Amino acid sequence: MSTLWIFMFAIWFIVELIGFFQKKEFRKRMKSGAVWSTILVSLSTVGQMTQNQNVFLQVAVCLALYGTVAGIIYFARLKVAMLWQNRKISSGET
Repeated sequence: MSTLWIFMFAIWFIVELIGFFQKKEFRKRMKSGAVWSTILVSLSTVGQMTQNQNVFLQVAVCLALYGTVAGIIYFARLKVAMLWQNRKISSGET
């Protein structure tokens, strides 16, 4: 696993943890974690570029790449949370 992916998940975890302590709802804190991790990881790739590369194109491609993965993870986690909540309601747990 690339260090950028580890960096992305670490940022996501930290932002979600901050949102948890601020008592934000699950969807909002997860969305802010996805956005912040995508932006910071995309900007961190600028330091790994050579001088003849286009900075804006590199950041745009990284935003698309990491943003797509973050979106997939975000919606998958929402779906799992919704299924988990429905399972708890149907079994009578509160």
